[in-house]
Amino acid sequence: MRTSILRNLIELYRIAALHLGIPYGSSFGLDWVRNEPACWPSSSVGMPDERNLPELVRLMDSGELPPFLIVPGLPGEATILFFRRQGIREILRWEGMYLEPEIYERPASLPEQYEVRPPLGPSMLNDWRDIVQKVMLTNKEFPTRLLEQCASDPRIDLLCGFCNGRPVSTGMAYRNETVAGLYFIATLPEFQGKGYAKALVARFIEDCFSSGIREIVLHASGEGEKLYRRLGFVPDGTLHTFWKLGKY
Repeated sequence: MRTSILRNLIELYRIAALHLGIPYGSSFGLDWVRNEPACWPSSSVGMPDERNLPELVRLMDSGELPPFLIVPGLPGEATILFFRRQGIREILRWEGMYLEPEIYERPASLPEQYEVRPPLGPSMLNDWRDIVQKVMLTNKEFPTRLLEQCASDPRIDLLCGFCNGRPVSTGMAYRNETVAGLYFIATLPEFQGKGYAKALVARFIEDCFSSGIREIVLHASGEGEKLYRRLGFVPDGTLHTFWKLGKY
């Protein structure tokens, strides 16, 4: 997997931690940020060394490390067996993907009665957060204070898609030097399948490339991967999310 895919995610977590004033750091080759229970973000990212697994589990049990672990590629069989014995289960699997300007495939047409623009003001920010929590963070909270900080951070772009004036889709881009990562691409269930997410992502892509970004990265669900492939994104390895059962 490209370093840029993982590195952009880690950097976004660290920025979120700084905005919220919550603990973050590196341990056992993992980068981590620890938020309050059931609040985003709260994960470790990296490939754990088998020699450190007992201590890693101890720190997850004690709450010193977050209960979620994002791993690039599947760990070895011995690690997976150890995880199972310790009540650590895989709960999500994502496809890491990247896009460069030369391979971008611009949509031939965009949906009518649909407008993409930044969510300006507290009310629209609340709409953005509500869509994300309903579609993507069903068991977690996106802290209001963090969203307000993100909206004022020049490295972060927020967009909201409106159908006949109603907010129905969301997205976030985090830019660092020549790489941008896309996150929280979400559309309300009753508005899915109408091309709204594709139009919103196309807006992000064109804004990023026109500002000098040379690579856009993301991690996609199975359904999302189909959308991103149609825009030219190239798959480049999987991300696996593991969870320590009973911990939040």
